[in-house]
Amino acid sequence: MNFLTKQKQSNILNSNISIGGEWRISVVNKKNNKENFILGKDMRKNLIVDQALDILAQSKYFAEYNGINYNTIPGFLFSTAVIGNGTSTALVSDTSLQSQLQESIGIQAGSCSVSDNYTTGSRTFRKVYDFPSPTSRMTISEAGVYTPYNGKKLISRFNTPTISIDTDEFIRLYYDFTVTQSAIINPITITGSTSGTINPDGQIKLCGKFDDIFMSIDPDGNPTMANGDSPRTSIFPYYEAFCADTTPCTNKCFGTCFMVEANPSMPSVNQSLTNEWVGTRLEQAAGDISATAYTLGTFYRDITYTFLNTNPVATQSFGGFLFTVTKTDRQNTWDGWFWKFNNNQIKLNTKKIVIVLRQSVSRI
Repeated sequence: MNFLTKQKQSNILNSNISIGGEWRISVVNKKNNKENFILGKDMRKNLIVDQALDILAQSKYFAEYNGINYNTIPGFLFSTAVIGNGTSTALVSDTSLQSQLQESIGIQAGSCSVSDNYTTGSRTFRKVYDFPSPTSRMTISEAGVYTPYNGKKLISRFNTPTISIDTDEFIRLYYDFTVTQSAIINPITITGSTSGTINPDGQIKLCGKFDDIFMSIDPDGNPTMANGDSPRTSIFPYYEAFCADTTPCTNKCFGTCFMVEANPSMPSVNQSLTNEWVGTRLEQAAGDISATAYTLGTFYRDITYTFLNTNPVATQSFGGFLFTVTKTDRQNTWDGWFWKFNNNQIKLNTKKIVIVLRQSVSRI
């Protein structure tokens, strides 16, 4: 994170999100529904392709579900699984299977689950995909998972040992998608970076309940919203507005930054924020927020937030910043990137504050 006043700059703080996937496959007998885990029951790591990292790093794609636009992390959960018989080694540059044979026909009812790790700060989503029975004996040797953004886009591809199935059998794929942000558990410390009239030393933490930070799903894979809040995750600080419902848009969501009151409290893991705000929230339409154009393959994006000398109008003591996504009909929010200073600072009404937040994505 760059912290700028009077054009003076501190070091970049880069808070990285990691994603990964694991899989296992069974061959199911249609007659008795018995599963044969011919490769064993252990989960195996798969390759997350560059295209998936690009989608997340851009922080701008959404998927519609039941008339509501959901953003990137839960959108992965609406994905389609595919299998094929290609033999080329999976590469990060892949955008499709080498030789696709089948697309999944559905998700096993009640098979979806969510599990959290309060040591690593991660959430794992599981979906179980079923495929159709082949019309003749079929051999597979590759598989992958697609996301629906801008048409189907491959997010993962992996090679399998050769598996043969007959017309009275079908493939069942168990797929786990994990998102990790350790700053939920261990805040990132900022030290020794004084800039202009502000000393930003402190900690940055991704705060809120796991359901609000990561979103959630029910046992059938449908997205769920806790606390009735907007359908989004707070991992990425969106700056572009998007609609939380169908046309015409009555509940627009947008990225923003709040200046937080003096002596703010830092919530523990899996608790919502309760702090109040100073001044007014920033808005893209007012020119307070801007973002660099995303370049494919870089896997990060910088967003600039500007508090003008008139925000707040009077000289004000404050304790930090909150970067989050809100709806137009509410001022407060449940969660977000919370930057808490070690000591309260003074925002002079003769000075502006400019913050550059960098968010990057990598593979687990």
